[in-house]
Amino acid sequence: MSQAEPPSQPPAVPPLVEAGIEKVGGYDGIRFELPVQSGARAYAVISNAPELKPLGRAMAKLLDQMPSFEQAMTGSKPPAIIALMEKLESTALLRMDVVFALAEVSFDELPAERFAVPATLLSRAQVEKMLMPDPAAGGE
Repeated sequence: MSQAEPPSQPPAVPPLVEAGIEKVGGYDGIRFELPVQSGARAYAVISNAPELKPLGRAMAKLLDQMPSFEQAMTGSKPPAIIALMEKLESTALLRMDVVFALAEVSFDELPAERFAVPATLLSRAQVEKMLMPDPAAGGE
């Protein structure tokens, strides 16, 4: 009697597949294709430029918090997104399909005026006083 062979399974598809070099926002990056449910491939372009590393970590956190359709249906994040998030801990995302593309990078000092608020800031105590006037002072 011959032993039955186990059923063959399709080969595992890697979550990220290298697909060449692409330039985005003045930086060269590696294009990675991500398999999606329809059989098509989405893609991400990732740079190893050390000066952009902080962007990668920030984008990884964003991807972690963004629910995907697959996550909504299955309760788990797609393996390609998990793999991409892991890559972004030490690299930077230059492009994510048609959703996001790095337009430019500047390391110039930001002038303090860029952070100016166009109104007078009130303290918490001042806001509370405005919202709850003192009845003894004639307020209602």
